[in-house]
Amino acid sequence: MSLPQARRRSVDAIDTDPNRLSRPKEEEEEQGASSSASVNNVASESGRESQASRKRSRDELETCPVDVITNQSLVLRKRPQFPRPPPRNRHVLYLERFVQHHDMFLRVEPPPSQYELVYKTYPRVISHSGLKLNEWVRKATNEKVPILRLPLPDENESLPPGPIFRVSRGTLLADSWSELTPQCKRSIVQHLRSIIKQMRKTLPPQHLDGYPIVGSLFASKYSLLLQKGCESTYWAIRYRPKAAHFTAFMLSNLQPGVPDVVADSIASQLDRNSPLVLSHGELSPSNIVVLNGSIVGIIGWDCGGFYPEWWDYVNFFEARVDSKNMDWYDYASEIFEDTYTKELVAYQSILRNQTPRRSPQGRSGPLQSEGSQGVIAAAMLRN
Repeated sequence: MSLPQARRRSVDAIDTDPNRLSRPKEEEEEQGASSSASVNNVASESGRESQASRKRSRDELETCPVDVITNQSLVLRKRPQFPRPPPRNRHVLYLERFVQHHDMFLRVEPPPSQYELVYKTYPRVISHSGLKLNEWVRKATNEKVPILRLPLPDENESLPPGPIFRVSRGTLLADSWSELTPQCKRSIVQHLRSIIKQMRKTLPPQHLDGYPIVGSLFASKYSLLLQKGCESTYWAIRYRPKAAHFTAFMLSNLQPGVPDVVADSIASQLDRNSPLVLSHGELSPSNIVVLNGSIVGIIGWDCGGFYPEWWDYVNFFEARVDSKNMDWYDYASEIFEDTYTKELVAYQSILRNQTPRRSPQGRSGPLQSEGSQGVIAAAMLRN
């Protein structure tokens, strides 16, 4: 006589846990009735717990936006590290010469009226790197980007003594913006949008061989990085820096007391593989000359160069304008094809947490530097 076969019951891992309390009777009956239903029914509470605690596959972990998952808590990705300064070879010494400044007086002359000729003169400060980039952009874009011609430093990267004097026809947009009609404003905005599109099409210098190097000026594969902060302009020279290294460069200037989790959180909002495009760095009415409703000159290339594609957008809101021109910010969506809100918030966090440093000897004094990295006083490059 054959004995009736005992009903085979699948053993759950949680049943074998000695530290777990016994199952309630109702739960055992429910599981015995339909063990598979309790696993597959995502609408039930036990199904949700099983789904949350199950082991994840390799594919799921690779597509996760964070590096590590431990006990269902998210672990922030560490911020990129800024490479150490390179040896001070001839390429580094060459780039260091451009971290100098020069006084300039810009006179803008609007078309003469039947009564009088009115012009204004603006004292400005321009860097040697800005002069070099100004001329490079003019040639590289075949003058499709309107550039005011300025003198270049000689082979020793020096300029004749005394300030630079330049005259441009038109008016500074900062003086005329508030008086323009909405139609004229939109016309200028559309012109600026087309200029930015042309800038983004511009290829980097040929000697880089298409290698994506971030920075303002280049010597061989070495790059001069520049970032204008609230109180200072920071600079550094590195070998073949990428977009992630530029993020690390900005974070390296944070105040010492900023917690690591704050710096890591800021870095997580900045794309480490962002395409590099020709950027101006401070597209504001103070750097735009207009004539008869068109842009005839863009000046102030001191911190321009090949930077992440979000660079001009986030700096657009940092450039200060007069109270009468506050609607300038409202045209951002018409000036830029894409918006970068995460990067904007992250950059504002960087600016508010960076260490303000000033040159001890004022505008004419030497720059603070240490190991191919330093700071320029705010008065030097902020016009």
